[in-house]
Amino acid sequence: MFGLFVYASGQGKKPGSNEVERAYESFKKDFNKELGIVDQSSAAKPVSDQNLVWYSPVNLPEWLFSYVASSQNSTIAIGISDPGLDTLAALQQARLRALAMIALVNNSKVQNISDNYYYDEAGKKTLGKFNSFSEITAEAWFTDKNVELLNMFYTSNREMIIAISAKGDPKNQKACHRIRCSIEFFQSEKSLSSRSMLLSRTMTTIEETNCKNETTTFAWMQNSAGNSLEITSLLNQQALPAIAGKFKYLMPEAFNIEQDEKSGFSAEFDLTFGLWNAYIHAYVSQLESMDVFNSQVKYLDDTFDKQFQDLTRVISSNSIYPEPVSFFVRDNKLVVLKGE
Repeated sequence: MFGLFVYASGQGKKPGSNEVERAYESFKKDFNKELGIVDQSSAAKPVSDQNLVWYSPVNLPEWLFSYVASSQNSTIAIGISDPGLDTLAALQQARLRALAMIALVNNSKVQNISDNYYYDEAGKKTLGKFNSFSEITAEAWFTDKNVELLNMFYTSNREMIIAISAKGDPKNQKACHRIRCSIEFFQSEKSLSSRSMLLSRTMTTIEETNCKNETTTFAWMQNSAGNSLEITSLLNQQALPAIAGKFKYLMPEAFNIEQDEKSGFSAEFDLTFGLWNAYIHAYVSQLESMDVFNSQVKYLDDTFDKQFQDLTRVISSNSIYPEPVSFFVRDNKLVVLKGE
């Protein structure tokens, strides 16, 4: 199979990838202009359409929910591969994603612009359209001897879940092993009628340069248009094998989540399209929610769209130090716990 799987509700429907592409490219130009970024990216293109079936439920390991995130001398992170990979490829991808998580928690730069379009409805200012584009970047340095594999679990969906510990200062550029991580998250919704639809795109790029100056790059992209969704995964610009399916995950049988439920939770993320898909969106949501300081607000009253009368643009750029995501699983959703 190709490194792409597609879900569309109803027979004969295909994801609105062209619509997502147009909205994404249009608004990214505004993002780059406001934040002075030169665009050098190119998006992967969807190549096929496949029907999806449910796979057998996966019982997740207890250790996935029991690690303390960090200590004075080390940082612990979870890495999760795509479904459908052999053990070596899955371990390589999960390891790189875990290292990217360590880079993100030690210093993430979050840049965002959000546009709120308003129209007049019986003398009342009403939100009619929303666009948001975030870019999250981080990098870290390691030596191989300072990274320890703590646990690993290979699921029946052929995805690898690992926990690693990294010792030392990830900002020490004297270490010859470097990880760079970039996440883009775009959303657009227009609600002038009952047929409003949310368009979104999430792209992650993780680049590893080892001590021999050899570079490996993993890229992952999800497009979503209403009830349609497509995922593309690449290794060094080559499509990875993938399972075209829907997935179900269960907590360990002996695990008691009552205390977690009492402590409250901030958001839920659907696990139907894989554990990594839910986990990365939980992380992006957490990072975006922290990016609330040093924001610049612009009121753009020029004629930019005949349907709307006002546009409010919020621009922000901040460096933050987030905590790793704490979660449990309920009703095939990854439930993110509230922070302390």
